[in-house]
Amino acid sequence: MSSKVIGARYYHLDNYGSSTDEPTPVDTDGHGTHTASTAAGIPVKDSSVYGIAKGTARGGSFHAMRKGILTSCAGGNDGPTLATVQNVAPWILTVGASSIDRQFTSTIKLGDGTITSGYGINTFSMKNKMYPFTNGAHATNLTGNDYGNISACDSGTLGKNKVKGKIVYCLGDSSQDHTIRMLDGAGTIVAIDEPSDNYLLTLIPATYVVRSKNGDKLDRYINSTRNPHAVIYKTRTVHMAAPFVASFSSRGPQLTNRNILKVKSIFSPLFAVYFPLLSLLTASNPRLSMASPTLPLQD
Repeated sequence: MSSKVIGARYYHLDNYGSSTDEPTPVDTDGHGTHTASTAAGIPVKDSSVYGIAKGTARGGSFHAMRKGILTSCAGGNDGPTLATVQNVAPWILTVGASSIDRQFTSTIKLGDGTITSGYGINTFSMKNKMYPFTNGAHATNLTGNDYGNISACDSGTLGKNKVKGKIVYCLGDSSQDHTIRMLDGAGTIVAIDEPSDNYLLTLIPATYVVRSKNGDKLDRYINSTRNPHAVIYKTRTVHMAAPFVASFSSRGPQLTNRNILKVKSIFSPLFAVYFPLLSLLTASNPRLSMASPTLPLQD
């Protein structure tokens, strides 16, 4: 942070019961560190996430402000719903989020030779080996007492003996990679309803697919053969047009005062990939701060 932080203090000002925060100004989950590094950090060359998206991670958005004091605030992460933008006062620099110039896709190959793809950041290599492929309905825990959505691979609904060593197809987005990992699964393919521009790191070989586009095809393949197999390849980088406004970035119009005509002042040209297991993020470049894993722009 270029020695700019001179002090820190923890505040808990609301009166709505006890706080779940730890009473410390230390950034315990990484989000504050990565946003601060975007605003005031220095460029870090040869940054990557296990070799993916190698380039220069740039911060320092406000280094040009040589004089005076600038108050900058986030516009909010409640998009794409309209009228959700925050911090709209005329004297505040309101910041939104935009994309980088790359997408991150993982190729999926099925046992019958079909090739499709998903998105997300899968840093694992399955060594081009085919693994048994199943879904929640075929991997039900018949002896368990837990209630949940079997198709979504909810915790407690799957049997370890039916998951171990297999790639599991799951519906929804509720940390299935963690669930499958705890059952010694080889990987997971997660089907969601809508495309997303928010890329996530995974705990095991995994990727996300849109259910209506190719997720249902994967499910039909599982049900069409007695011995379904699949493999998920390591993520590759695909170049795309940029920037565009991130889907989660809050939108206008602002509703605080109709006399204020304001759009978000700037958009950060960096799309954050945020994950609480910090060791995964810093392993490929120890010069990255412990949680400033903003993927680099192309050099």
